[in-house]
Amino acid sequence: MTERLSYGQQRLWFLDRLQPGDASYNLCEALRLRGSLDVGALRNALDALVTRHEMLRTRFPDVDGSPVAVLSPPGSAPLRMVDARDENHARELVSAEANGAFELAAAAPIRLLLVRLGPRDHVLSVVLHHIIGDGWSLNLLNSELIELYRGRELPPLSATYRDFVTAQRAVDPAPEVARWRDRPIGATELALPTDRPPAAERSTSGGFETVTLPADVVADLVALARRERCSLFMVLLSAYQLLLSRHTGQHDICVGTPMASRTELAWETIVGYFTQLQVLRGDLSGDPEFSRLLRKTRSDVLGTFGRPDVPLAAQFQTIMVLNSPEETGFALSSFGDLELEWFGTGFGQSMLDLTLQLFPLADGGLSAAFGYRDDVFDAATVAGIAARFLVLLRDIVRRPDARIGELECLAAGELDKLSAWGTGPGQPVPAVVPLLIKASDAVAVGSLTYAELLSRAEKLAGALREAGVGPGSVVGVHLPRSPHGVIALLATWLAGAAYLALDPALPAARKDLMIVGSGVEVVISDEPLPGVVRVSPSATAPAMTAVQVLPEWLAYVIYTSGSTGTPKAVAVSHGALAARVAWMTGVYALTPDDCVAQVASWGFDTHAEEIYPALVAGARVEVVTESAALPDFLRSAQGRAVTVLDLPTAYWHELVASPEAVRWPDGLRLVILGGEQASAEAVARWGSRTRLVNTYGPTEATIIATACDLVPNAAARPPIGCPIADTVVKVLDPAGNLTPPGVSGELHIGGAGVAQGYLGQPDFPVTEGIRWYATGDRCRWRPDGQLEFLGRLDDQVKVRGHRIEPAEVRAALEAEPGVDQAVVVAHQDRLVGYLVGTATDQAMRAGLARTLPSYLVPDLFVRLEKLPLTNNGKVDIRALPDPAAVVAVQWSEPESDAEQLVAEIWTEVLSVERVGAADDFFALGGHSLLATRVISRLRATLEIDVPVRAVFDYSTLTAFAAHVEVLLTAAVDELSDAEVANLLSYQASSE
Repeated sequence: MTERLSYGQQRLWFLDRLQPGDASYNLCEALRLRGSLDVGALRNALDALVTRHEMLRTRFPDVDGSPVAVLSPPGSAPLRMVDARDENHARELVSAEANGAFELAAAAPIRLLLVRLGPRDHVLSVVLHHIIGDGWSLNLLNSELIELYRGRELPPLSATYRDFVTAQRAVDPAPEVARWRDRPIGATELALPTDRPPAAERSTSGGFETVTLPADVVADLVALARRERCSLFMVLLSAYQLLLSRHTGQHDICVGTPMASRTELAWETIVGYFTQLQVLRGDLSGDPEFSRLLRKTRSDVLGTFGRPDVPLAAQFQTIMVLNSPEETGFALSSFGDLELEWFGTGFGQSMLDLTLQLFPLADGGLSAAFGYRDDVFDAATVAGIAARFLVLLRDIVRRPDARIGELECLAAGELDKLSAWGTGPGQPVPAVVPLLIKASDAVAVGSLTYAELLSRAEKLAGALREAGVGPGSVVGVHLPRSPHGVIALLATWLAGAAYLALDPALPAARKDLMIVGSGVEVVISDEPLPGVVRVSPSATAPAMTAVQVLPEWLAYVIYTSGSTGTPKAVAVSHGALAARVAWMTGVYALTPDDCVAQVASWGFDTHAEEIYPALVAGARVEVVTESAALPDFLRSAQGRAVTVLDLPTAYWHELVASPEAVRWPDGLRLVILGGEQASAEAVARWGSRTRLVNTYGPTEATIIATACDLVPNAAARPPIGCPIADTVVKVLDPAGNLTPPGVSGELHIGGAGVAQGYLGQPDFPVTEGIRWYATGDRCRWRPDGQLEFLGRLDDQVKVRGHRIEPAEVRAALEAEPGVDQAVVVAHQDRLVGYLVGTATDQAMRAGLARTLPSYLVPDLFVRLEKLPLTNNGKVDIRALPDPAAVVAVQWSEPESDAEQLVAEIWTEVLSVERVGAADDFFALGGHSLLATRVISRLRATLEIDVPVRAVFDYSTLTAFAAHVEVLLTAAVDELSDAEVANLLSYQASSE
């Protein structure tokens, strides 16, 4: 007998096809039966259950790609009996049953196993696939099995599961579907604090971490529910949504929950899948009081429950289930004369990333079991989430009217751990850098000795004083990288001033903006600059006593890209620089025997890391001029002497990927990285060649704030390390709370290295004597106490190692003639400008080159008729088209035999006129059930099994056809000559 499926069964059937071998939708239990078991009576009772309930003898094949339910006639229950060697063997047998997948099309998905441990010791294992039952069904089977084992008769059923399906299908779902579609349910993917990204092949292997909610806490939660005229479920749901919000940093939280749709009395005695999955969306924005959130949850739940089930294919990341006492068990002592106890099933599967199931306990408490996929979560991470749930609930019942951002979440000991991780070691207060560079006959920079370097710097400082430079001044240094430039940098300090490095390659307009914004009146330059006094780098004046440089005086001013469209000038003090140099000199173990390559442009603060620690340590600095490529320099005599290299991470990636392009010096002992996230693959390629130090720090934190040595570990994302000396870091959520280990938040940096602020703007805030800078970078603490960089919280991007504010580039682009609107984004390490207007690429590049540094000029321009907007009128970045697709879009005819065959099938299944080689199955209107029809057509035509997942993984016609060809080739290799001839004759006839 062939029947239709319910909407819920249809959903489960598709998920089984999408993930063959998935055992996460198994329902399982195991009972230990001690005493004189009547095996014959047990077998008869199980046979009677299978006869009584149609779902226990129903399989689920497909007809032309659509699922059907096929009911088999009554027969014997599929009971297997096995003798176990010992209890461990019994547990292995039961676990294998619980975690084994079902073939839904082959037989009814039920497994019954009786394990014999001894003459009076047995274990009964029952495993069902969810498609034929739910938690209520399992409890019903338990109760009826007891009655039948005792020899009692059960009253006849007044309905069947087919009656439920008929009633469900009689309701027109269209209005309800439209209601759900009007609500953007699931629009926000939860950024759960996973330990690993999911693998290409989704795993359902999982585990459980449990925390007990004591009876007194549950009683207080029930009392709170009564005061707010809601249910315990609503309180727990609000708390779970808040827990997820605190672990994701998000305010739009969607949680699925199953609801039993046994709305008719007759259906309460039927085994079947009656569960209706509902999506409950929590809006936690605005930091409301918990009591207000609870009232909103009550309204949402009441507005959602009781509505008809609809054929939605919502993809959940998490669900919460509050099991009632009626759904969680039966009286174990009532199974005849047998002594019963639960026997662990060893079930280790998780259908979703994270689940929360709550079970009533006999003492009035609740057991909160957090299920998780172990391919993305570690057990310790989920155990921490579970512990924090109890902390949160305790504070909720204490302070239900507190704002949700104020409620405690950290478990015992976590505050101390975070404080220890976030506090760098102390170090003695260092002297300022100019006082630490000592004259000697050793080579300092190029061919200059330390004595010559300082002598020339003092003479140039005298010339600067004669030009009016003194304490409080900012001197522009408009020179290429060279030993003369290093003299100029030191001379500004000896004159009591700070320096502003001006790259000669910058556009004139950019240099003017920087000079005016920093109050520069004197520039050291080989060429005249308008509006300022020029001092030649070779100028000298009589030796004068150097001024006493103080820690709070400015050391240098450096510009960063501006979020408002205008670059900002960071003011770094001598004290901040001295703290950094002291740490670098020690941790990098610099000595007079070292030779440090000076590679960075002086417009980036990396130059300070290359020059000043080396000079303080008495080491040699080799300046790599702008005209020399680093690989060429490293082949030179000077380059072969280099022992320390400081490289942008992006550039290092390129060098490591092309080992033939560079010859590393034999004496190289240290490579320092910084600027962006390091690649695990590149670290693995580097291996143990030399020490590799990864550093992190925004310009506002004086070069770096955290660091660590990198070692190859393909399983982990390379960290950015721990806070360095005299540095404190915190990872905070939007409400200013410390985030738990593993949970992302904004990184805040405090301590000696934090700059004073931006010129012309208020200083960075000081709290409890520490100056703090909010980085805008999203980070989290790893279990080993190191920080992991996860990206930006705002629009700032990194392209080829450069820190870029798209707003600055956008402002410059929209100022160009012929550009009406523009938006700038990073795409695959390229800067892309999307615009509405008539300006040509050539004109825009020429115009932008007059105002922006070259790294801020977009690599590609894409013209659109209009920019896509969100509902609130902002540019929708996610809706911008792929730049490559826009630049060269054209319809292409399917070419190969496989492409033509797939195009024919897609055309038929999708009911479209034609399908091109570049067309996407889902963009053409495809969905999950249509995907199964495509697979069915391919099976009938080519006699090969293509997994449903392939339609999702290879959604364009070209990619999917290529995958089919691979599978077909593998299948042909196993065919006989006659079978190959038949296949070829079929292809010829189809042409």
